[in-house]
Amino acid sequence: MLYQMLRSSVLLILLGPVLAACATGFEADVTRFHSLNQPNGETVTIQPAPGIEMGPEFTSYANLVGDRLAAEGYRPAASGPADIVATLGYAVRPTGAVEDEGPQVGIGMGTAGRHTAFGVGTGFSLSGGPKQVYMYDLSLVLSAADTGDHIFEGRAVARGTDTTLSPVMPELVAALFTDFPGVSGETRHVKLKPAQ
Repeated sequence: MLYQMLRSSVLLILLGPVLAACATGFEADVTRFHSLNQPNGETVTIQPAPGIEMGPEFTSYANLVGDRLAAEGYRPAASGPADIVATLGYAVRPTGAVEDEGPQVGIGMGTAGRHTAFGVGTGFSLSGGPKQVYMYDLSLVLSAADTGDHIFEGRAVARGTDTTLSPVMPELVAALFTDFPGVSGETRHVKLKPAQ
């Protein structure tokens, strides 16, 4: 019975930080400048920013952005010239900062008699030690196809300890399009609720 209680306690201790991380949601700083009018069915084509290859990764992210633009009232350009050119950029880079992601956890159990005492204790880290912090960066520029003038410039940045961008790209896109197009010139801290 004591073993089962101790085992349940250890599992709760181990899972606690994981569950807490899942419950915190996603946070990003979003800055937008624009001179957009109400969408009126304009067609949009999405291209990669300089330095980004046209490949499966770009296509995956472009689909996320295209879906959000469609939800705002724009239409994907099936063929031929588009009304608006969307230039999509993204990057993940180390910040030079380090985070210790988890607390040290200690587990102890002891018994005591009239004249003697016995104790057992152990400690371990749930985080595996300090981790490098990375900056995730998403940028989107909408330009009038006929003039090349920028009509929207947006950027969403967030921090995390994963070396890849793909796990957080859906949240970055969602943050960038929160209350789209937003107040021009304003930087907003966006908090997204955790997935249910």
